[in-house]
Amino acid sequence: MKTLTSMSLISLVAFAAACTANTSEKSFEASGSDNVQLVGDTNACKDIPLPTVACANGPTSASCDLTSGTPAWKILCEDDTSACKDLAAPAIACANGGGTTTCDTSSGNAQWKLVCNDNNLIGSWGGEHATLKVDDKGAKLEFDCAVGEFGVATINADGTFEITGTFTSESGAPSMGWEPNPKSTKYWGTISGNSLVLYAQPVDGPDASKFDLIRDGAGMLYKCQ
Repeated sequence: MKTLTSMSLISLVAFAAACTANTSEKSFEASGSDNVQLVGDTNACKDIPLPTVACANGPTSASCDLTSGTPAWKILCEDDTSACKDLAAPAIACANGGGTTTCDTSSGNAQWKLVCNDNNLIGSWGGEHATLKVDDKGAKLEFDCAVGEFGVATINADGTFEITGTFTSESGAPSMGWEPNPKSTKYWGTISGNSLVLYAQPVDGPDASKFDLIRDGAGMLYKCQ
């Protein structure tokens, strides 16, 4: 009888402990700040104070991030940059220009992060039969027997672009009454890091011409005489 009583007592203690653990866990999940919504399984972060950063617009959510192997709070904002609104923007710039600035909260502390876009068109490009020089105002091209230009092109996330510009043939001689005659031309292509495949096609001209260009590459032009 004593043995049965002892086992019953042990069972009772174990049951009570389990209830206490469950109550503590539920209490923690509900103990977040009224301004912070806990997302997902946050039990691994229960002994870590919630970060003090908050989203400027919309609700502030926090999840327990285990990607580094060590539990850490991660602030989630509907507005990706709101948590960094009071921080000075980074003074660094991308080597090839462009890039975007995001607010990184993965460490639990908000900080600006510069994300460079390798698919930036700005700079000098060269290859066989063509050169391309691009700045923040537009682009100028030189071909074997022609020149071209177009304005500021919008680069898509996959590195593609399409824009209308002009193409002017350099064939002929002024002494024979020849004059430049710019033609509306469609330019399109794909950037992949330091490589650019460019196409040019006058609207009333023949099939498109293709040019393989390299960033900062030397152009190989065979100029008309």
